[in-house]
Formats: sequence, structure tokens, C-alpha cells
Amino acid sequence: MAKKFGTRVSAIVTKAWKATITWRDGAENDWYEATAKWTDSRTNQTCIFWKTGFVNMREEHPVGSFVYILIDPNNPRQYYMEV
Repeated sequence: MAKKFGTRVSAIVTKAWKATITWRDGAENDWYEATAKWTDSRTNQTCIFWKTGFVNMREEHPVGSFVYILIDPNNPRQYYMEV
């Protein structure tokens, strides 16, 4: 449920890369992955977030830029990266 509800934090993009997928019929698609990190100022715990998909995250969210993360306060492993 983090996609609709949750605590919104700003995380810094630490990696962003692209892979090309070639399908059996020869068609190709670019696949993007990004990781971002955020440190909770109350606990000093650092969380790493990961997102994959066909959206070009490398151009829209380059390394060093910030992205918003919605974290489920009841389960921090449930999150949604807004890209």
C-alpha cells in the first residue's frame, strides 16, 4: 500500500543504468534500473531503494539527483519510488 499511502522521503540516486533486451522475434527494448539511498535522521539507518522498468530513469533521474520514495511506516520494506 505504499504507492497510495506512506511517509514521503527524498532519496539520492546512487546508480542508474540501462540494459537492452532482445526478444525472440529480434525486437529490442531498453530496460532501466535505478537505486537510491536515504538515511533516517532519527535512527541513522540507511535504506537502499531499487526500481526497474521501461522508463528512462538515467536521463530523467541521473546519479546525484533526488527522487521521492513513499515508505510504508508499518513495513519499511514496502515502498514505492516515484519515477
